[in-house]
Amino acid sequence: MKYKNVISDLAASFFISTTLITLGSAIIGSLYLKEVTFGYYAFFSPPLIGLLSSLLGFVGYSKREFSVSEAIARKGIHLFLIEAMIFGLNYASGVRFSPGFSIILALFIVFVFVSVNVIIWLNDKRVADAFNKELEFFQKGMN
Repeated sequence: MKYKNVISDLAASFFISTTLITLGSAIIGSLYLKEVTFGYYAFFSPPLIGLLSSLLGFVGYSKREFSVSEAIARKGIHLFLIEAMIFGLNYASGVRFSPGFSIILALFIVFVFVSVNVIIWLNDKRVADAFNKELEFFQKGMN
């Protein structure tokens, strides 16, 4: 994978992650943490988590192509690092969750991770399909 592609994928991952984290935080917070209120500093949390999660995506960067099993393993490592980062940041800042809420948070992280990857894959597929269509048109014109 080219470095330029990695940077654009990480940027897309950042914006998608930040959007989904913001929406999810609002939904989960309004359902489970109704008594908690935040100041304006809380607006920095989703972009920070989105940025850190996207930077952890470098675990999937290599100058060579991965096999399918290697790519899946790298995605698994990336997901594990994101889970560890989020729970670690909360623990380091003194936030403790009940076991039930921890499961909900972990599942939400998986949902965001899968959603980001599906959206990026769909966009890549759309670009590849358009490229292949243009290539087919060009090849027909050469004959």
